[in-house]
Amino acid sequence: MDDFLLLACDPSSWKSELYMSVTTEVPDAENVTMSGTFLSRVFDGPYKSVPEWIETMEKYVSEKG
Repeated sequence: MDDFLLLACDPSSWKSELYMSVTTEVPDAENVTMSGTFLSRVFDGPYKSVPEWIETMEKYVSEKG
C-alpha cells in the first residue's frame, strides 16, 4: 500500500482510539467503515498548544460551513 491514513481520537485522558486504513478486514479486530466528507488541517508544535489549535480548527470548520 502506497498511502496510509491514521486517525486518532482521545475521548479521555485514559483512552485513545486509533483508526488505521487497511485493504482487507483484520481478524480479531473491530473493523469499521467510515464514509462522508472530511476536513483536515495539520498543526505542529508543543502539546500545550492543543487548546489554541482546537479554537483555530473550530473557526476554520465554521468558515467552511
